[in-house]
Amino acid sequence: ISFFSPSGYEIRKNYEGASQVIYLPIDTPANAKRLIKQINPFLVLWIKNEFWYFYLNELKKRNIPVLLIAANFRSTSFFFKWNKRYWNKLLHFFHHIFLQNKESLTALQSIGITKHISISGDTRFDRVSQIAKNAKAVKGIDNFLKQEVCVVAGSTWQEDEKVLQPFFIKNNAVKLIIAPHEIHTSNLKRLENLFQHATLYSNWMQSDQSEDFQVLIIDNIGLLSSLYQYASVAYVGGAFRKKGLHNILEPIAYGIPVVFGPNYKSFPEAKDCIQKIAGISIHNESSLSNALNELLENSNLKKTMGKNASEYILENQESTNKIMNYLTENRLLTN
Repeated sequence: ISFFSPSGYEIRKNYEGASQVIYLPIDTPANAKRLIKQINPFLVLWIKNEFWYFYLNELKKRNIPVLLIAANFRSTSFFFKWNKRYWNKLLHFFHHIFLQNKESLTALQSIGITKHISISGDTRFDRVSQIAKNAKAVKGIDNFLKQEVCVVAGSTWQEDEKVLQPFFIKNNAVKLIIAPHEIHTSNLKRLENLFQHATLYSNWMQSDQSEDFQVLIIDNIGLLSSLYQYASVAYVGGAFRKKGLHNILEPIAYGIPVVFGPNYKSFPEAKDCIQKIAGISIHNESSLSNALNELLENSNLKKTMGKNASEYILENQESTNKIMNYLTENRLLTN
């Protein structure tokens, strides 16, 4: 299993289900040739929109089938704006492309990609459902919450934290568990200064847990997906930045409403959640406060949105089975 960013690698670097977990070397002809020769795979799976030209070209030369899984395309993306011949060639490197939705299918068909593509959905629905069903208690959280209402904010950046802070200053009876995207020392110190009555999770676990803090700052990687089970409402970060929203499927798998920033148009699940009244997009401090107040004070609305979230997760499962059936039927799992 390979990763390109620390956010994935750090969580799975000790994963026992893989013979090796590595950082994927930069996409150059020499790196691609050397790595593929060393691994000598009989099947390669790219997840979502990963397009590494020299790796794909080398795999094609060696007649090694490559599948693209849970891909998401929009007619406004770079594929459809410039150098269509180049991108068309790149997509033909894949043995088969499994798409998230009909919009992606239509987008590919518009540039002449009509064969070896199919809609399978997003495999993350299966994964987050499995995580939620098997969620284990996180040590120290019950003692921190003391049965008070809690918002869990995941994968936050400074822009998110800026709009979150005023609400929790005004509402000191509401607890906040915040898991920032970056956990280096300077960022953690900044968060401790930003939020009143805050403590780091590592410090909390070393204490006698008798003190009453309002904000718990998670300073390690890997807990977030389990922490959402404690939330009345979840906030997911990233949607105040260009790259956009982080994973909102993790919290809604627990049947809770999700709130996020304005830059979500590239994420089908966010658009679906808004349409199905399972999520709310906010634009500033004021709209965030309004959203949280409404959800925390209106139990019927929170319950309805949570139910809508659960139903959305349920109706989008089975993507993994569709892909596994394809692999079996086409004998791609045999060396």
